[in-house]
This record gives sequence, structure tokens and C-alpha cells, in this order.
Amino acid sequence: MRSTLMKKSSKISTAPPAVDREARRRKRHARRWVDRLNVYTSNGRFADRWPGQKWMTLDELYTLRSEALARLEKNHPDVLTAADEVLADDAAARIDVTLEEWKAVGAREHARLRRMRRAIARVLMRAGVEDDPDACGW
Repeated sequence: MRSTLMKKSSKISTAPPAVDREARRRKRHARRWVDRLNVYTSNGRFADRWPGQKWMTLDELYTLRSEALARLEKNHPDVLTAADEVLADDAAARIDVTLEEWKAVGAREHARLRRMRRAIARVLMRAGVEDDPDACGW
């Protein structure tokens, strides 16, 4: 005996809306790129830094960031477009928030970047690389 609930529910479409998987993939890739850019162009806590990482001045950080963006524009303009969208979405999400919401978002972002810094440090320590994080393939 078939349930009447089953008959009724089969007539209702529960399929998820069509999603552009390629656009989502590009956005995830851009988010990872932006996070890596933030890790490499910011001074983290001393405990989260990798071996041999030196404290950088604001001028050095700005130079690194602008060079990375220029290189991305030259080599991967589609990733740059997606990264710009990610940065714009982040900025728009912070406009009308309360102080508590702003602090919560900042704490989540800071925790994500701390995890990335520590992961880079672990990879570098295993590889025996002291100064160049790109030498280990990260």
C-alpha cells in the first residue's frame, strides 16, 4: 500500500535551482586567492608566522599586494575579475552591520587567516625552507 504522503510529495518539485557550477568554482578559487593574498601581505601574530618570516612595513606590504594584483591581471584576468567580485561582496556585506556583527565577521576572517598561516608554516618546516614560502609549492 502506497502512502498518500508519498503521492503528494512527488508532485512538488524539490530540485535545487539551476546553479552555474563554473561560476561557483571561479568564486571559490578567487576567495582562496584573496585569502592567500591577505596572508602574504599582512603581518600576522608572531606565533602564527612561518620560520624566517620578517616583519614588513606598510610600504612593503602595499608593494607586494600591488605586484600580486598586477601579475594576476596579466596572467589570469578571469581570476582577477572574480577576486574583484569577492572583495566587492565583502565590502558590501560590511556596510550596514552592527558592531557585534562586524566583530564576529572579523573574528571569523582572522581565524581563517591564522589557520592558513599555520598551515604554511607547517609546510615550510617540513620542507626545510626558511625564507621563501613559494619554494615549497604553496
